[in-house]
Amino acid sequence: MNTPMPRGWIAQVQGHGFDLAYWEQSLRPPFDPVCERIPHGDSTVWGLRSSAFDQLQSAEEVRAQAIMMIARLNGALRAQCGAEPLTLQGVARIDDSGNFHFSVFSEARARARSMVTGTSAAHDADGNLVPPPLPEPSQAQKWIQVAEQNDGIGDMLIFAGRSEDWFDIYKALELAQSLAGGRPGRKLHALLGGDGDEFERMWRTANMHRHARCKDPPTIPMTLAEAMSLLPFVIRSLLTHLVP
Repeated sequence: MNTPMPRGWIAQVQGHGFDLAYWEQSLRPPFDPVCERIPHGDSTVWGLRSSAFDQLQSAEEVRAQAIMMIARLNGALRAQCGAEPLTLQGVARIDDSGNFHFSVFSEARARARSMVTGTSAAHDADGNLVPPPLPEPSQAQKWIQVAEQNDGIGDMLIFAGRSEDWFDIYKALELAQSLAGGRPGRKLHALLGGDGDEFERMWRTANMHRHARCKDPPTIPMTLAEAMSLLPFVIRSLLTHLVP
């Protein structure tokens, strides 16, 4: 059965094919937001749709809303499945006849990527196929809905989504600790269980890079690559705790 052509505003996103596929898998209807391939002539457009766009009147309004949403989704999808950031290419209005009216704001970004996916059918003790569970929002969709009401979560996702230097890593960790209950009780350290010590080393390393003179540097500072690898786990663990 053919999927009906959407109407209204879409934000056209661009990035590596693997990362676009991650977004498509994680942002599915009927939940909000949605990322999907939309037919356009002989090709397709990668479109991000959201109810947040519905009442907007101009391409500039949609662009401003989409930039914020994409920044938060970059953090959410990096935490959920390790996706690299996407960027906004432009916005389009699809009219009632299915015609596209584009306003392009292109930002080029590309990186070599590898992707691992897998699906399997579930069986009961007698070998019978178990029906799939009822659809529900993905983690990323749940997190984005909460981020729209909680600026701390929203800002943390933005910093986490673009965390390619120590400044953004520090800001993401600072917000994460605040959301977990602050530094004095080391609640985030406890929440991470056996990885708490590595989190502490990452925090102290980030703090070392933030100050010209650090009073408490780690014995063995964490590398930037190690921190970029660990941060999504920290964000995912915290959000799984905050957003059941």
